[in-house]
Amino acid sequence: MFVARRTRTAVMVVVAATLLSAISATAAAAEDEELLNVDKTVVSLETKMSELRARGQWAKKGLLSASAVCDDSTPQSAFSAWGDGAMYVGAPGGDLENLEQWSVNKHVARAENSPFGRGSSSLFLGEKGEAISPPICVSVGYPTIRLFAANTGGSESELEVEVLYEGLDGKIKKLKLARLHGDNAWAPTTVVPIYVNLLGAASEDGFTAIAIRFKAHDVKNKDGGWKIDDLYVDPLKTW
Repeated sequence: MFVARRTRTAVMVVVAATLLSAISATAAAAEDEELLNVDKTVVSLETKMSELRARGQWAKKGLLSASAVCDDSTPQSAFSAWGDGAMYVGAPGGDLENLEQWSVNKHVARAENSPFGRGSSSLFLGEKGEAISPPICVSVGYPTIRLFAANTGGSESELEVEVLYEGLDGKIKKLKLARLHGDNAWAPTTVVPIYVNLLGAASEDGFTAIAIRFKAHDVKNKDGGWKIDDLYVDPLKTW
C-alpha cells in the first residue's frame, strides 16, 4: 500500500533523497540514449516545492487527482528473469485488457498478448499511434515504471514515453522521459524513472497523480508499429 509522508521533517528528507536519486539517474542518462535528461525540470520542481513549504502551503489537486487510482496490489518480481530483482506492482489498467480506461487515438489497435504478461491482448501503436494510461496515484516511494514491448516498425522506430502530471498549481503539465528502442521480439523495456513522483511530498496526503503517454515515432515498415503490454510501477523496498 502507498505510504503517505505526513510530517514536514519526513517530507524534506524524502524529497532530498528523491532529488539526489533523480539527479544521479539523469546524469547516467547521458550514457543511455533511450532516457532523456530532465535535470533542469527536477531542480525547478524542488525549488518551487521549497518555496511552497516556506509559505506553509500544500500543492493543489487537479483533474488527474480526481480520477487517479491508488492501487494496493501485492508486489511481484515481474522482471526477475531479465536480472531485475525489483518488486513491481501492476499499474491500474496496466494489463491493457480494458481500453475504456485508456485514452487512444485512431492509430491504435489490439494485438496479441505479451508471452510474459497478464490477460489476453496488448496494444498496438502504428505511426503516430498514441495511448495515455489511466491516472495513477503515486508517492515519493514510486520512482520508476517498466513494461513489455515489441517493435515491428523498423530499426529507426522509437516509442516515446511522457509523463502527464499535476504541477503545484494543480494544472496538468508534461515531461518527456524516454525514446525507447526495440526489435520484433517481446522484451522488457528500459527502466524509466518518472521523477515527478517527488511532488507527492508537496501534497497534504503524500500522493500525487500522473498518467503515462506512449507514442510511436518513425515507423518505417508497412503495417508495423509498437506493441505494448503490462505496465508496472516500482515501489521502493518498503514492503
